[in-house]
Amino acid sequence: MTEAAFISKLKKWADLPFVRWTAFSGFSFLMIVSLTSLLHEVFHVGERLAFLSPLVILYFTNFFVCRYFVYQSTDQSIPRQFLAYSLSSVGFRIVEYLTYWVLLDGLGVWYIAAMLIVMPTSFVVKFLFFKVIVFRHRDRTSAAGYASKLE
Repeated sequence: MTEAAFISKLKKWADLPFVRWTAFSGFSFLMIVSLTSLLHEVFHVGERLAFLSPLVILYFTNFFVCRYFVYQSTDQSIPRQFLAYSLSSVGFRIVEYLTYWVLLDGLGVWYIAAMLIVMPTSFVVKFLFFKVIVFRHRDRTSAAGYASKLE
């Protein structure tokens, strides 16, 4: 494979929503871990609130990143899409937080280990839900349409 062919394939992969989702999720994950640790270790904020605060901050950032960068789904109105995103995102965040709390208090898991369990698990579920429900393109709703982007 030539260098040009390799770069061409790499560009195609970088154009896939899952790759963009993974890149931004990696950034979000680092922000949550960093901010939670900073709030708890440096500013002595309780473990629960220290984890909740970054989740709220990234909530708003994530909508715009998903709409314009990850799914590039601008064919729906912002208010309608934000409402769908908000309802589902709040639901995901509640489940994430409750799961974190159960791991922390119910099972005695260290707070950083609890984050390492909660966040990656929700990663895949949220990507699929947002892709299929919230940020779907009207002209790319089928699996065949998505698969054609891989070619």
